[in-house]
Amino acid sequence: MIKILKHLPAIILNKILAKVYSTPIPVVLMYHSVSDAQFLSTIPFSLFRKQIDCLFRKKRRIITFDDISFKEINNKDVLLTFDDGYLDNYEVVYPLLDKYNYKAIVFITTGFIGKKFKNLPMLSKHHIREMAESGLFKIGAHTVNHPKLNKLSYKEQKFEIEYSKKFLEDLVGMEIVDFAYPFGKYNEITLQILQERGFKRAYTVIPSSLKNICNPFLIGRMPILKTTTHYFETLLCEGYLKYCNYRRVYP
Repeated sequence: MIKILKHLPAIILNKILAKVYSTPIPVVLMYHSVSDAQFLSTIPFSLFRKQIDCLFRKKRRIITFDDISFKEINNKDVLLTFDDGYLDNYEVVYPLLDKYNYKAIVFITTGFIGKKFKNLPMLSKHHIREMAESGLFKIGAHTVNHPKLNKLSYKEQKFEIEYSKKFLEDLVGMEIVDFAYPFGKYNEITLQILQERGFKRAYTVIPSSLKNICNPFLIGRMPILKTTTHYFETLLCEGYLKYCNYRRVYP
């Protein structure tokens, strides 16, 4: 049976596992740009709108950790996150989330503010302030230059983490306590600095459930990519974690 599953195309395997393991799980969804850009981490607005509608139809509760604690998480909880700080997060994501009164975290790479990254326009200071003041968006830090932190010295990591936090706090007038690791890369030095600088939570790129979080600095997220978006509903149940296990153990 395992050998058969191993060789099935991803979309078919996910549909099978979603049927067998259909129990909802609390998850963090990881988005980047919502646009027509041809990058793995971008999805078009038409698909994003369907995904938000899916969450609404399934009566999933959209949360932030300002509203509830880890102990209060239930199986229908979903946390929306957006990495890097693309302008489309303001232009198309913001209005849709406002329509549903859904909250989200936007992790800002401060060195990209008002510039272009991957040839895509990024949020300006004005946009970030407005989003933070709306009450729908919580601002998180994502370093200054988007490096692989595990490749940097203590001094270099300290600058990337400390400066991005201070810059954003000065910009929005709020404490910044959430952090996302660029590329999901970190080491023990990273964890040490985050705790020293007053962060409360940090997010990886490893798919996992919000159930039984052992370390608030290693919160896993479900990646919304061009390759996963076609089985979005699977990401919301135990089926996708089973899929990850099959692919990890039997690549």
